[in-house]
Amino acid sequence: MKVTTETLKDELNDVIQKIKNDGFEFGKYDKEKEYKGIGEMDNLFGNHEYFNESPKSIEISNEDCVFMHHDDIFDRLGCYKKQEGVNKEGKIILYKKCIESFGTRFFEGNRHLAPFTSLTDCINMVYKIVLYHEFGHWITHWMSDSKGNRWNDTFWNLKPNPNANDLIEGLAQLFTYYAILNDRDVKKLKFLFEFMLLGQSAPYHKHIEIIKHPKFSWDNSFKALEKVRLTPPYEFQTYLNFF
Repeated sequence: MKVTTETLKDELNDVIQKIKNDGFEFGKYDKEKEYKGIGEMDNLFGNHEYFNESPKSIEISNEDCVFMHHDDIFDRLGCYKKQEGVNKEGKIILYKKCIESFGTRFFEGNRHLAPFTSLTDCINMVYKIVLYHEFGHWITHWMSDSKGNRWNDTFWNLKPNPNANDLIEGLAQLFTYYAILNDRDVKKLKFLFEFMLLGQSAPYHKHIEIIKHPKFSWDNSFKALEKVRLTPPYEFQTYLNFF
């Protein structure tokens, strides 16, 4: 399959549909609005708006690859980038050359295993994992919560702070894992995900700590995100405390 922005959007739509089907109050909300002077039935029953969100901007970049041997491989292969303006949705960018280079390296090291005998399939799976990670940043920042709220521009100031990195990368990896678990190629993607985690710095492993929390559930993870967005200085432990 040729990877395009449209095929990537289709992949994310599947994940968003799963979030909706699982009943989590993220990415959709039912808001009753009153309409005056439109008609008796509208005034009597109101109108229910149903929102199903997805990223508006996904780009495949041909920039040169500079990722090799870094401990933040996920954000070397792609990024979630701030757009101009106040409180704007970010852009998901995937770096084609880096992804193809990493996918080739993965293929050459694992081609002896039955699931990974196709170079094209390996590269496409790397695309998926990176897409899911950046989608995790998008969920954290922009997907509306049960009240229709999003994180404001303070989100973009968190990266330099190590503890904030724990929160932001931990959440991105958590939602990456959610997408993997609900993917048709779950076994192969889990193997690749673990491969990509090798040698990564601590923030990229924080999803494990979240999942191991005694009160963890996917529902609680979304509810805790809704609360931590409103609770500066936006720390990882604060997120866990909301479980």
